[in-house]
This record gives sequence, C-alpha cells and structure tokens, in this order.
Amino acid sequence: MPAKSRAQQRYFGLVHAVQKGEVPDSKVSKAVKDTAKSMDTKDVKDFANTDTKGLPEKVKKECKKIKLKEILDELAYSGNIGFVEMFKFWDIANDNDKKKMLYYLNKNDERSAWDLLKKVTGVNLK
Repeated sequence: MPAKSRAQQRYFGLVHAVQKGEVPDSKVSKAVKDTAKSMDTKDVKDFANTDTKGLPEKVKKECKKIKLKEILDELAYSGNIGFVEMFKFWDIANDNDKKKMLYYLNKNDERSAWDLLKKVTGVNLK
C-alpha cells in the first residue's frame, strides 16, 4: 500500500530502518518502535518505497460540516429512544442496568427500555 503523503513516507522510512537494524531503538520514538514491532516488514517497505512525486506534504483531516438541525432531525424519528439520553444512560448506569438495557433492546421491548432509561437518568421523555 503506498503512502498518502510525504510525511507518511518519511515515517515509514524510519520504521523500515528500525526494522532492518540501521537505526537503534534508542534513537526513535515509542510510536516508531511500536509500529516497527506491529507491522509486517513487507507492508512497511511498501509505504517507505512510495514515490513522493505529487504527494502532499501532509494529508489534511477532512471535517464534514453538519448542521445541528440535520442531526436532530435524524435522531428525532418516531420510536427512537433519545440519542443524548442513551449516552447519559451508558455514562451513569451500573453494569446490571446496562445488561438489562441490552436485553430489552435485543427483545425490542421499547416500553421496558424507556422505563429503565427514565429510572437511571431521571429524564422523563414521552
């Protein structure tokens, strides 16, 4: 698999050098050491040997701008247990209540799931 940026190609060049013993472990970061240990030499070599002509220096993370209304509309369909309330539930519920919730959801027992959510979170949705 070829590298997607010059920075990635350089990183894997260093990883490859560590794997071959050309650069001592003491001279590289923990991330480089971990990558060298966890990846197959052939895969690392594929990244390291990528021609950098035409590659960007660094790949920018792409962020999709999503409107809050679109998110809320998606989450607010009929019969949907409140998305935010479920996050709150999983954050504060004990292991037993989490097991119960999974059981209710797997059995499509919406009423019991709502009741448990209300009991644990204190949220009273209709």
